[in-house]
Amino acid sequence: MITLFATPKPFSNLNAIIQKNAIHSWTLLDPKPEIILFGMSQGIEEVAKEFSVVHCPDVKCNEYGTPLVNDLFERAESLSNHDVLCYINADILLLQTFSFAVSSVSKRLHSFLLIGQRWDLDVLTAIDFDDNWQHFLVEKVSRSGKIHPRTGIDYFVYCKGLWRDGLPPFAIGRPVWDEWLVYRARFLDIPVIDATTATTVIHQNHDYSHVPLSRGAWNGPEADKNQELAGGDDYMCTIDDCTHRLIDGQIKRQLGWKYLHRRLKKFPALNPQHPLLSRILRSAFYRLSHQ
Repeated sequence: MITLFATPKPFSNLNAIIQKNAIHSWTLLDPKPEIILFGMSQGIEEVAKEFSVVHCPDVKCNEYGTPLVNDLFERAESLSNHDVLCYINADILLLQTFSFAVSSVSKRLHSFLLIGQRWDLDVLTAIDFDDNWQHFLVEKVSRSGKIHPRTGIDYFVYCKGLWRDGLPPFAIGRPVWDEWLVYRARFLDIPVIDATTATTVIHQNHDYSHVPLSRGAWNGPEADKNQELAGGDDYMCTIDDCTHRLIDGQIKRQLGWKYLHRRLKKFPALNPQHPLLSRILRSAFYRLSHQ
C-alpha cells in the first residue's frame, strides 16, 4: 500500500478540470492508495469530500503563499498510514502500471527512490472514467503526447524515513527542488530507480499564470530562492543519474558510459570501498576525452 500526497492549485477554470481528472485517476488504482491533499487552495475542501480523500489544510508557506517542501513532506510522513509514500503533482494522471511499478520495487528493496519521465498531453475536458479509460489515454498519448525532458520530475516514490535528516524549505512547484531531491538520495547512496519504461505517467498541460512575479513559466523570485537553497548546479541531479531502471518488473543496474561519466563527475567519492575501480574509470574517461 502507498500514500499519495499533493498540494493542488486553486480548482478554477482548466486547473479544476485537470486536477479532478488526476485525483480521480489516483482513486481508481488497485489497491486503492491513501490520498492526502494539503493546503487551503480554492475548492480543495470540496474536492477532498467529493473523492473521499484526506484534506490537511495546515502546511507552512512562503511569503507568496506557496507551500514549503520540508513542511509538506514532514506532515505527509506523520499522517501517512503506510511505509511507502509518493509526492505527486496534482495534474498527473496515473494508470494501473504505476501500482505495478511501485509493487515491483517495494517488494525487493527496503529503501529506494522511484522517479520517471512524464508524457505531456493536452486535456481540456473531464475524462470519462469508463472501463476503457486507461486504454483510451495510452492511445491518445501515442498519437499526440510528447515525452518530457529528463530534467522534469513530477512524482517521487520513497520509503518513510528517507528524508529524516530534513529538507530545505524549497517552494513547491518551482525549479530545482526536484533535482535536489534526486541528488540527496544519490548522496545517501540510496537506489534511485527510473520507471519511465515501466509506467505511462501523463501530465495534463497548463499555463503558469499561478506563479507569482513570473519571469516566463515558473521562473521568478521563488525559483531564485530555491536555487540559493540548493547550493548550485553541483547539487542537482536528473533522471539520467538514476542508479537503476525498472524493466519488465525487474530492477536493472544502470550501465553505460553516459551514466558512469555523470556518476564520477558528481559523486567522485561515492562508494569509497572501490577506490581502485574509480581510478580505473577516471583514467579511461580521460583517455576517451583526449582522443
